[in-house]
Amino acid sequence: MRRPEFARGIRELRERGLIFEAWTFQSQYREVVELARSEPAMTIVLDHFGGPAGVGGYATDKRRSMAEWKTGLREVARCENVYLKLGGLNQGFTGLVDVDQSRPLTSLEMAKQQEEYFREAINIFGTKRCIMESNFPADMIFTSYTIIWNAFKIMTSDLSDEERLDLFMHNAMRVYNIDAPIGN
Repeated sequence: MRRPEFARGIRELRERGLIFEAWTFQSQYREVVELARSEPAMTIVLDHFGGPAGVGGYATDKRRSMAEWKTGLREVARCENVYLKLGGLNQGFTGLVDVDQSRPLTSLEMAKQQEEYFREAINIFGTKRCIMESNFPADMIFTSYTIIWNAFKIMTSDLSDEERLDLFMHNAMRVYNIDAPIGN
């Protein structure tokens, strides 16, 4: 993200009224912050919770990994042009998925497993700058579309209707310039 060619591409996106979606890992937040500050008129969407790591050195010290993720995410959240997509935790790199699991988690099991990430992300970014996302088709290796969305509903059940509408619909409509809700 620090290369001049990349900066030119970002300017081109901004000039065309487009957004930039970044899939990074928590070790790359500094680059996201630099980009967001250098292009404050550019809407940036950080995908998959910003890529919390749970493998390699991070697998042996989950507390350190979580602390680093939260600290970095707080810095990114100070850039008001950055939104955070909540989803994509059903991947091996997070350390949350047992790649040898014999059956998919239920929605309730998934909600319990991922709730800390959801709570922290919403606390840091707020409900006005988070967007719910599945990661299909990649997620289908470990789960189903229905299980994921039911887990999202469980994890947000204590929020107000307005906050849930923001997370599940309004923020996406605003960020992606969708004029009207789908359906009734």
